[in-house]
Amino acid sequence: MDTIKPAHEVARVTQQELEAVTDREGVDRQMCVPACFYMLGEAAGYNPGTLADFANSLDWEKDYEPGKIWMRPELSRTMRQHGMSVVTWRPDLNTDPNIDAMTAAGYLGSQREIAFYRDNIVGKTPEQIVRAGWPIIASMKPEFATAKAVHAVILAEWTDDYVHVIDPDRENQQDHYDPSRVLEYMRPGGACTLVLPSENS
Repeated sequence: MDTIKPAHEVARVTQQELEAVTDREGVDRQMCVPACFYMLGEAAGYNPGTLADFANSLDWEKDYEPGKIWMRPELSRTMRQHGMSVVTWRPDLNTDPNIDAMTAAGYLGSQREIAFYRDNIVGKTPEQIVRAGWPIIASMKPEFATAKAVHAVILAEWTDDYVHVIDPDRENQQDHYDPSRVLEYMRPGGACTLVLPSENS
C-alpha cells in the first residue's frame, strides 16, 4: 500500500465505540486526537483493535495534559510503540525545520518518517499536503464546528469548493466545509500529523 484509503473509505468512529471507553470521566471529550489516530491508522492498514482497547493502552499520564491538550510529539512516540509510522510537524515552523530537534522531541522517529517529511512536507501548507492525497490530523480553534475548546479533526480531502472533514465529535454530522473556514480556524502553533501506510498491508 503506497497511500491510505480515500476520504470516503475512512471509517468514522461511532458513538458506541466512544461510549466503550468508560474508565475515565469525560473521556469522550478528551478523545479527539486518539480517535483521529485510530481512524487514520485503520485507513493506513494498521490493526489498532477496538477503539476502547486502543484508548486504554495510551499513556494518559505522559501524553495528555489534563483539561488542556494532547502532547502531540509524546503521543506520536506512543503511536510508534503501537507499530504505526507517523509524521508530526508544526506548520508554522515548516520552512526551515531542525530535523534533529524534531526527532529528539518525538515529532519524527524513523528514517522513513524523516525522509517522508523532507520530501513531502517541508515548505508545504496543510492544504497542499491534503491535496496531494495525504489526510492529516489538524488542530482547530474553538467553535470550528460543535467543539467549544481546541479540537482535532481529520482533513481528508481538499478541493477548490470544499474540505472533507472527519470529526470524531458525535454531535457534528457536517463533513464538508468551506476552505476559507478551515484556514481561518486552524490553530496557530498547533501540530499536524499524518499516518504513513503500513508496510505490512
